[in-house]
Amino acid sequence: MTVEAPWQALVKKAISIRDKSLAKVEPPLPALPAKLPLNVTGIPAQILTPEEVEITEGNDATSLAAAIASGKYTAEKVARAFLRRAALAQKLVNNLV
Repeated sequence: MTVEAPWQALVKKAISIRDKSLAKVEPPLPALPAKLPLNVTGIPAQILTPEEVEITEGNDATSLAAAIASGKYTAEKVARAFLRRAALAQKLVNNLV
């Protein structure tokens, strides 16, 4: 029988929370290829919608606020675009754990 170090239990909990959070992303992200290129910077444009790419790459905070104020985007749409992009980043580079 192996004894688990306290930090290992914390890592398992963090991974579980991360995985449950990623599963809630709507619409779900598609599965990524098993073999990813070394440079994954072009993948968001392949997976995210054109509007999500425009929101997350083509705007600074001031222009996003103006686009929300004008009705071009809703705050929810902007938040979802960034959440989907963050979830994709996590899947691509495992930046959280």
